Amino acid sequence: HHQRGFKGHIIVYPQRPQDLLKVLPLPVHDIVTPICVIFVGSSQPTRKWLEEKAKPLTVRRERILRALLWLQKHNPLYQDVEISYEHLRELPEDGVLPYQIQQVEDSVAADTLVSQYDQSASVQPFVVTDVDARAPPNELRAAAVRHIKQKGGGFLKIPHGPTPVNEFYNPDLFPTMYPTLFPYGLGGLEDRARASKLSLKRHVKHLL
Repeated sequence: HHQRGFKGHIIVYPQRPQDLLKVLPLPVHDIVTPICVIFVGSSQPTRKWLEEKAKPLTVRRERILRALLWLQKHNPLYQDVEISYEHLRELPEDGVLPYQIQQVEDSVAADTLVSQYDQSASVQPFVVTDVDARAPPNELRAAAVRHIKQKGGGFLKIPHGPTPVNEFYNPDLFPTMYPTLFPYGLGGLEDRARASKLSLKRHVKHLL
């Protein structure tokens, strides 16, 4: 009997095709639902603080439209994508989407991270975030477990297909997964269309 397997740090599974629509951007509800923001500290950040400091959470409608138009024109992986202007109108011109925020108290060390937050205003109820990304991973994991076990919070399981993606000689894999690294949809690992040869090791080192 012979056994087959993968060896490595990550195995890539495709999302179920029926769950993917070639329409961007997604509705606001579909954008915020799978996002779990974990905030560790003794107080909640205000909406004003989130808008000024938590830039990864802010959305600019016009910039999203410009990015999608550019990708349609320059990236072959996005040529068949349909832009939904109805969904675009749901997005703020420059602001934060309606994420729910829950405060999770943790160690004194984590509390020091939020000592400068404005505590005078509240935010609409999502899950927890260390916006400064300084809390140790074990504290974030512990906060997530408390969110589920003690507060009855939930989490979203994203379904995927049963068969892993072929990672060998698949030059479209990384451009599809990381459009910010490959905005033109070209230059994936082992892309045989490359004018000059580049070893896998050197290419990975460049991307890192």
